Amino acid sequence: MEFFNGPEKMARNSTADDGISEADINRWQMLFYYSRRQAVEAIKQHRNDLTREPIPESLWELVQSERESVGFNREAYEHHVQKQKQYFRRSPSEDRFPISSSLRYFIPLEDNTINSPTQIQTMAGLSEPPKVIEAIGEHEEPIAFCELNSTEFKALVSALELCCDPRYQPTFLTIPTSAPKQLSSTSIYPTLGIDSTLPQHRPETLDPDLFQPAQDTYPVWYFFYGTLKDPEHVRELCGLPKTTPMQMHPARITGGALKLWGGKYKALVDGPSTAAVTGVAYEVQRKEAEDYLRAYETSNYEVVRCEISLTRSRQTVKGCTFRFIDDKELSP
Repeated sequence: MEFFNGPEKMARNSTADDGISEADINRWQMLFYYSRRQAVEAIKQHRNDLTREPIPESLWELVQSERESVGFNREAYEHHVQKQKQYFRRSPSEDRFPISSSLRYFIPLEDNTINSPTQIQTMAGLSEPPKVIEAIGEHEEPIAFCELNSTEFKALVSALELCCDPRYQPTFLTIPTSAPKQLSSTSIYPTLGIDSTLPQHRPETLDPDLFQPAQDTYPVWYFFYGTLKDPEHVRELCGLPKTTPMQMHPARITGGALKLWGGKYKALVDGPSTAAVTGVAYEVQRKEAEDYLRAYETSNYEVVRCEISLTRSRQTVKGCTFRFIDDKELSP
């Protein structure tokens, strides 16, 4: 994005015409309800302020047609934005919007200000247009959303502050991000109850069989505790037909402990190697089903490896489970 800094910004501002035309005076009187003297003084002050933040070229191009239709030129519009900012004294975007790395942002493309992926790309300075999600509205009408992460959304909000009326607030939806899954192909990281950086847990060879399940292994066993022990709940989350058998196996794992999150939700954390947790094991067949489960758990949890003991068959399988990330939020 074309932001001007330091000497470049001063050079850009100093190129403004020192002469004040009658057209400029009349424009500012009409737009800002200034007297003639006030208009002249405001224009002088604006042009002599070498530290002011100009509207970037790319952003002015987005609003130029609409703003010029109501009497603005670029200089007057810069003054308008600055004047509104000073009046409203708006708090930083982080305070006005829930900007968090644990959220995904969905911007509907039905707004007069934001109406295309390429427009968002230009405004937020993205390397490529954001992903478009198609949906059906309340009245069966098609709706399109652009999906942004927290960094991209913050950049968009900052751009809107420069090019739009400060009272404008974009419409957006937020959805928690999914539980991350980053299983190493060269170590046992991450594994429940084990610090893979310790010497005794470092591999002597890079045999892939030592680091199972792999990131893209399917089907993959999962150990469930808490609400995911309910087979009908898992069926619904995974979008499976009612005719699909839900084979939940009584199971236990070691190296973990259960605590409470928010006073009522069970959360698995690392525990002593001898500590056991009981629950159920379920073999997730497809990545799509796993993605639904990760979305349900949100980024408060992460996918980690574990060894699952199947109670009835007395078989041990390598699988995964959901570990709570920040145990400081938990109670015993």
